[in-house]
Amino acid sequence: MDTDSATTTAFRQADSRWIVYGGIASLFLYSAFWLLQIDISKAGGGLMIFFFLLAMFSKQRGAFLREPILYVFIAWILFQFGVYLWSADTFPELRDGHIREARIITYIFMFVVVAWWLGGSTKRAVAIISLCAIGYILKATFSNSGLLVELSEYREYSRLTLGYKNWEHASVYSAFIFLSLLIFKRRITSYVHEKFKWVAIALIYLALTYSVIAIIATKTRATWLGLLVSGAIFIIGYTLSKLKKYRSGSVESKSDFSSKNLLGFGIVLIIVIAAAISFNAHELIMKRVTQERDVVTKMLAGNNEEIPYSSIGIRINLWDKGIDWFIQRPFTGWGPQSRKALLTQSSLPTWVAEKYRHMHNSYIELIVSYGIIGLALFAFLFTYIWFRALQAWKAGYIPNDIMLFAGTWTIYWLIVNSFESYIIYSETGPYINAIVAGMLYSYHLKRHVNKC
Repeated sequence: MDTDSATTTAFRQADSRWIVYGGIASLFLYSAFWLLQIDISKAGGGLMIFFFLLAMFSKQRGAFLREPILYVFIAWILFQFGVYLWSADTFPELRDGHIREARIITYIFMFVVVAWWLGGSTKRAVAIISLCAIGYILKATFSNSGLLVELSEYREYSRLTLGYKNWEHASVYSAFIFLSLLIFKRRITSYVHEKFKWVAIALIYLALTYSVIAIIATKTRATWLGLLVSGAIFIIGYTLSKLKKYRSGSVESKSDFSSKNLLGFGIVLIIVIAAAISFNAHELIMKRVTQERDVVTKMLAGNNEEIPYSSIGIRINLWDKGIDWFIQRPFTGWGPQSRKALLTQSSLPTWVAEKYRHMHNSYIELIVSYGIIGLALFAFLFTYIWFRALQAWKAGYIPNDIMLFAGTWTIYWLIVNSFESYIIYSETGPYINAIVAGMLYSYHLKRHVNKC
């Protein structure tokens, strides 16, 4: 739990309390409907930006105006404008698409607005995670295209989508819910009134059950790999840190080994095992992992010309083309929608170019669209947020479980973006980046305000 008074209260985000209430309410609306009804969530996001702009007319804006992020944002807008002029002239048929996708990618800066209204409050951070989980539960339980309906029609060859864009996106949402609730379940219940603790516990385990089932039944190998790597690092890091504190006699650490907490982890383990048995996960995973062994072997041997157009084979061929296009325009790229024209003009089979309209890799997507300059701006954002987060954590502003979740999720997120272009989908990459990066950045803003 919080060990420093700095983590228990938020900074005041505006002179008017009604602006603050409006901003926080919009943040909660944004989070609650993300996985339930995206149009309502987007409306909440618009309101959140509106109240943020109002807050910038108050004296609290001084701390933000000294932040490098503001000037990176200005540089990004100017750079986008330059890229648009060239790409719209080169591919005039894609002008509208350029603007739409540029807007989606720019939406990554939404983390600043989320951070502002979180205000470095751990309670608010846990609240938005809880609201995301509630939306996920409602969608899975009551939607005509949700998890329960899909399970009633499930066949061995099925891949669940949970009513979202496709199974890849559904698996990412489910992994987000699983990791966040696994790490925050103790903190969530600590904030709930004693009368409603069992309701909160029941909902947490229901969401964990849904997410585990979805992670298995979406059959997404990238998510399995991401969870395997991030989970292993999480378990090793968590165990070593707790053992170190336990041996030093820390009371807090000893409580982590209590029967109640061990029971909680035991229940999660039972959920995972039960779901794995129900879906015959061993055979399913082995089949998915080994069915393209020959493709991987040819790739490692450098025989790219012999790679067939299978699931992994298509990705490899797309990546190969993307690297070629990047080499042709390495500094500014071709523009955010130019890949569609480039794919059509490429030597790829027509059916591949028509069906797969993006690069299936966020990093290649970024360098094809914006080149080294665009990649450098995003790399700066990532590095700056984590650098400031580590400073805030060392200063006692960020609780350990918040840092643990952010670190675990970041590892998972870096892996899965190597196999899908989540950055260009308005309902996935921008939202997840806004929530996780916003959570970390909010503590830095709070520390910055306190030092001013």
